Amino acid sequence: MLPQIVPRSLDKDMSDILVKYLEMEGIKVVLGKPITKLIGETKVEKACFGDEEIYDADMVIMATGVRAELELANMAGCEIGRWAILVNDRMETSVENVYAVGDCVESKDLILGSNTISQLGTTAVRESKTLARTICGKKSKFNPVLNSMVSKVGKLEFGAVGYTTSFAQQNRIRPVVQKVQALTRARYYPNAKPMDIKVICDGNGTIIGCQIIAEERVAERIDTMTLAITEGLTCFDLSNMEFAYAPPVSMVTDPLILAVEEVSKKFT
Repeated sequence: MLPQIVPRSLDKDMSDILVKYLEMEGIKVVLGKPITKLIGETKVEKACFGDEEIYDADMVIMATGVRAELELANMAGCEIGRWAILVNDRMETSVENVYAVGDCVESKDLILGSNTISQLGTTAVRESKTLARTICGKKSKFNPVLNSMVSKVGKLEFGAVGYTTSFAQQNRIRPVVQKVQALTRARYYPNAKPMDIKVICDGNGTIIGCQIIAEERVAERIDTMTLAITEGLTCFDLSNMEFAYAPPVSMVTDPLILAVEEVSKKFT
């Protein structure tokens, strides 16, 4: 229905890389058109997009997003935010001795400090551990989120953390962006794979987002950028960091360093 895939985590120029890969694998991607009708007698046989496009189908999977179920929270008298239940950093609701975790709660956004939703398994696990410590009377605190994610389709891994360019603009942040292509191993080493990296900074050079696509080694670099954003590092800070190197596992100048070095040039 939207003009791109993975809209919350990737900018369109990065999601286009995924679309191209999917099409190379024989998958037809239809963008900007919702399914308007499913046709079939005893099972689905066709899917209609708009008034004209009709495709044969053996199966239709409806992946239409996630919304918090708030009926029980409303019955308990819990305060509700824009999308979900409001909790503090100990996972306590506004009602004494009532707690909430997971897809039904709002989280604090690390960059803006405002409320957001983080309907990810990693977020739910951290919230659950925080809640367990809270109930046991131990010191606990759930930290703000950056919605770091990683996934894989076919041979291609993709990951992201922080803000996309469009989301930054929607929140009145002037993004400074750089996209580079590097390799997952030394150039002369066998089986080196291309790696597309996009780094997003604010007007002061502070890193606020990163998107990576490659056939390998994406998750650990997204984790590195998650830590960099959490610590408020600038592109200048990260460009001077020490990274490990060996030809089978990385370029002598890590792809992340190449990306932040290039975006740094836009500030000089």
